[in-house]
Amino acid sequence: MLRVRLTASGIGLAATLSVLISSGCTPAPTEIVAVDSGVNVMPDMVVPITTAQLRFGNFVAGAAPVDLCIKAQGESSFTGPILRTLAQRTGGVSYLNMGQYVTLTAGSYTVRAVPGTRTDCAVAYGGLPDLGLPTIGAGRSYTLVPFGDQTRIGTVKLNLFEDDLTPQGGQVRLRFINASPDVPTADFGFGTGTGYKALLTDAVSGDLGRSSGMTYVSTAPQTAGAASVKPTAMTSDLITVNSNVNIPSGAVMTMLIAGLPSRTGTDPLALKLISCDDSKAPQSGLSVCTQLN
Repeated sequence: MLRVRLTASGIGLAATLSVLISSGCTPAPTEIVAVDSGVNVMPDMVVPITTAQLRFGNFVAGAAPVDLCIKAQGESSFTGPILRTLAQRTGGVSYLNMGQYVTLTAGSYTVRAVPGTRTDCAVAYGGLPDLGLPTIGAGRSYTLVPFGDQTRIGTVKLNLFEDDLTPQGGQVRLRFINASPDVPTADFGFGTGTGYKALLTDAVSGDLGRSSGMTYVSTAPQTAGAASVKPTAMTSDLITVNSNVNIPSGAVMTMLIAGLPSRTGTDPLALKLISCDDSKAPQSGLSVCTQLN
């Protein structure tokens, strides 16, 4: 498993970058971790693939909308903002949303977060430093997940996940990301109460849940179904959703929790379960994501 560790500072994201190869390591609470989700290398093709897909979300509680600018290795200036220029989306990505995939040439990039209202790359969001990303591989897809609490700068992290968008006929393929800074570890499953069945477990803050070591599972489609998120190995619920889970056959899903469990009710920063249909066409420059609670 490839993990890239970026150390955060300020509302997010400091400039230290280190790479380590490990198997099943549990990241320290202050680390920012990029996870290779175990996607197989694509087979040789007659026409070599030279591009990759990248999207980014905004799961930092209290953060304003953001966009990204990018600079390829060897280039002297940033281009973008990428959602504005490549997806024709103005205003950036607001809290609890995910931008659409944009196509980039595979390679190494530096990224700069900018306010969603910017039309250029001159001003970084909150004065954040630029960040070097690990190499973006040809023929692959990636999701950047910034998360944390803007009022507690030490909690803000940026994680890079490699995606697998391959559908499975007649089934649903899904993964689970814990993007809450205050939920140490969580399990996700369908059903509630005695009908609950865990699907992906042991998702530490900033990481993926797993089943038998795998980060994606296949399961049956859902119509007006129920789902629960629980602290790992506990019977109490963090989130319960009744009759609100609809996932069609063949879909590839990212289920994600974000927000703060200390906030409750209608508080916009309360803990939320979000369902993103990664196999659907984007809408207005955003991936199709739904808040389930």
